[in-house]
Amino acid sequence: MGTRSIIIITGKEKSQFSEMRASTRLYKHYDGYPTNVLANLAEAFIGWRNWEGSICHDSAIEAILAKEMGAKVEAKFEGEFNARRTRRLGNQGDLEWIYVVNTDTRHIEIYGGGYTDKTPSEVYRLGTVSPYILLDGIKDEYLDGLYNEIKKAIADLKKIGFTVNARGL
Repeated sequence: MGTRSIIIITGKEKSQFSEMRASTRLYKHYDGYPTNVLANLAEAFIGWRNWEGSICHDSAIEAILAKEMGAKVEAKFEGEFNARRTRRLGNQGDLEWIYVVNTDTRHIEIYGGGYTDKTPSEVYRLGTVSPYILLDGIKDEYLDGLYNEIKKAIADLKKIGFTVNARGL
């Protein structure tokens, strides 16, 4: 059984000279929990920054696909993702996690936190969650290791200028 998630990448296309904005929805069937996705995003983005040290929408997609983290492109849209455009989240009813990565602001938002019967738009409207919610219900012998993996992934993202907007951080 997979830990299904989607990753929305939104921001300027191609380079800092472009004013065109786009959003791409990536689907990840397995290993969509924060310990895996946040660490993989950090690793993928470290080597894909342009000469100014930033990363654009297109290079973020290339980095994620090159990382071979099991994500596939599901849909691409013109314009940025925002609260008025939640239909871009798709309609899959068994997602556990949603990540929204804004390459312009270097900001990552996390939604979800486990299986629900809600649509992605309904989960999004509930607001961000802490990635540490993953630790709820985990056996004691795994808690420290998972906590440290999440903490390291967030620290690695911060080193390259990304912030993680989630309650409890």
